[in-house]
Amino acid sequence: GVEIVPVYDRSGLIERAASNLGIKLLEEFGVVALVCARFLFPRRTVVVGTFVPTVILEIGIGAATPLIVATATSLGSSLALAGVLAALPALGQILADLPAGTLADRLGDRAAMLLAGALAGVGFVLAALAPTTWALSGALLLVGMAAAVFHLARHSYLTEITAPLARGRVLTTLHLDSQ
Repeated sequence: GVEIVPVYDRSGLIERAASNLGIKLLEEFGVVALVCARFLFPRRTVVVGTFVPTVILEIGIGAATPLIVATATSLGSSLALAGVLAALPALGQILADLPAGTLADRLGDRAAMLLAGALAGVGFVLAALAPTTWALSGALLLVGMAAAVFHLARHSYLTEITAPLARGRVLTTLHLDSQ
């Protein structure tokens, strides 16, 4: 008979990455919530309060991307489907752009930013605990939708509170920290 001997087995690496995802996403949620709560309310730190949470949110989304693929494959997805799942936060952001404006208008910009930060954290936790590919998909869409609300409310808020002569500089910085 023929014996197959695995030369390089990545299953252990994938399992460790998937189990580590939950811890890292809980940490991300905690940091985003603390930073949002600390910086969004004092008026004197309003610019820092909008940029720091954005940087943390974007780092979290960027850091989660390779873990999304690892989690999806550990749930039995093909690499092609895992790639599609990695794009779901961006799709969620596109789908939520129009409703995000209505939500931010009704809640107010700062409240919408806080809610979006909390929802992104919940989405990260749900992604970490997802038992199926469908659950992972929903969690990733939630993260993207929360990012849409956060970015739109932040943009509106900075436009509202920034002096007209400083808006160009502030909004340019706003654009640079979201890249």
